[in-house]
Amino acid sequence: MKFVTYQIKDKNKLGLYLNGVVIDLHDADASITESMKEFLADWNTNIARAKVIADSRDYTFTI
Repeated sequence: MKFVTYQIKDKNKLGLYLNGVVIDLHDADASITESMKEFLADWNTNIARAKVIADSRDYTFTI
């Protein structure tokens, strides 16, 4: 996978689309499979940065 897309699902809520699955980052442990966790381990910094950006905008964007 070459990209990770973040999307606001509703006000003040950030979702991560990974392999077509919507993951609620506020409940990540319950939603992310082991393989996804392994992939996302390399994206921790980007996820944190994207969350800050997305929380202030109503856009879908890609890192």
